[in-house]
Amino acid sequence: MGEEILALRKRYGISQQQAAKTFGIDVEAFACFEREENYPTKMIKILITSAIENPRTMKSLADKAGIELPLWQKHHINYNPGYTKLGTPSHLLI
Repeated sequence: MGEEILALRKRYGISQQQAAKTFGIDVEAFACFEREENYPTKMIKILITSAIENPRTMKSLADKAGIELPLWQKHHINYNPGYTKLGTPSHLLI
């Protein structure tokens, strides 16, 4: 999983410290996950996997943590938080 975690961080141009804050964990723990010296708890693994699989999850977590994703626009030009592609507010979707 370490390679996937590193790729996620590089994709958005963030440091280990910024990524750790995004996922609510200590930077030392995050670095160990990246190097596969240790493995995340089940809940942190779910968060990281969700962020890898769904860019909107990554953006939402980063926004909530106050972390800017420098390369977000490069990968997701049409992102509009809170709205679907059809313009429907996402909180109205069931």
